[in-house]
Amino acid sequence: MVSFRHHLVSIIAIFLALAVGVALGAGPLRDGATDLMAGQNAEITAERDQLLADRDAATTEIAGRDSVIDAMASSLSDGVLVGVSVGLLTLPGSEGEDIDAILAELTAAGASIAFETAVTEDWAAADLAFRQSYSGQVAGYLAERAPSDATPEYVLAAALAQVVTGGEDAATIGELLMAGDAPFVAEVPDVSAAVYVVVGPRVVSDAIDWAPVLSALGGSAPAVGIGDGVTVPARAAGSDASTVDSLPAPFAVDLLPLAVAAEIAGDGGHWGVLEDATGLVPPRVIQTDPVEESAEEPAAVPESTTEGSDE
Repeated sequence: MVSFRHHLVSIIAIFLALAVGVALGAGPLRDGATDLMAGQNAEITAERDQLLADRDAATTEIAGRDSVIDAMASSLSDGVLVGVSVGLLTLPGSEGEDIDAILAELTAAGASIAFETAVTEDWAAADLAFRQSYSGQVAGYLAERAPSDATPEYVLAAALAQVVTGGEDAATIGELLMAGDAPFVAEVPDVSAAVYVVVGPRVVSDAIDWAPVLSALGGSAPAVGIGDGVTVPARAAGSDASTVDSLPAPFAVDLLPLAVAAEIAGDGGHWGVLEDATGLVPPRVIQTDPVEESAEEPAAVPESTTEGSDE
């Protein structure tokens, strides 16, 4: 049996161990742990400060680069769209600040904005079955039969193009596009344009493929898409219309007038920094026969020349 003395010695040993632990924790060990944590905190703080400094330096560098690109692009695009009438179509999800910047850049290059309209959010919110039913009604009025695999978005864009170019049944199609309490187009333009610019959202939509809109409009006149929500799927689909990627990067807006002028001249392409781009910067095309604006007739596509060309 364990004696009382053994119990007493065990209890005393336990309390002595606790006392030694408290003494060490309040003294040498505490100081050592505190010093260790202080050193780690100082190291973490230094790393944080370096990361912040690197970020600020990168931000300054990018801002400076963008300023240089903006100045160079503005110089290159100055006057390239004089006399050119542009029809602007915006898609659901496009940003107001992007649209404002695009309008400012186009007008600064000399373009006149023939009209600005939008595919409404109601179109994007409608389910596929309804969009197909609606587009089926509109398709019957198209001058050219839509392909058998045409999406509702293709039919909508083809119908809109037929309206703005004053094609057959334009009035009837316009009424269909604006029918009901929630029309699918904000406004049906009553004038034509030399070129269409389609502004899409910054990112690709999981719900709707907007590439057919650019393709359909491009089948009626020169067309350029900007905003990855329309340009990325258009490139993947092999669209012949020109595109500019990487909106809202300032260089994307800067390149747009050059891309529009090149598209009109038949020298279009896919411009920007993404892997599927065909070039970084469009060629500088100068309009040699500016379009005369007319109240009665829509503007025609002007003749163009490319700087540096032997033709």
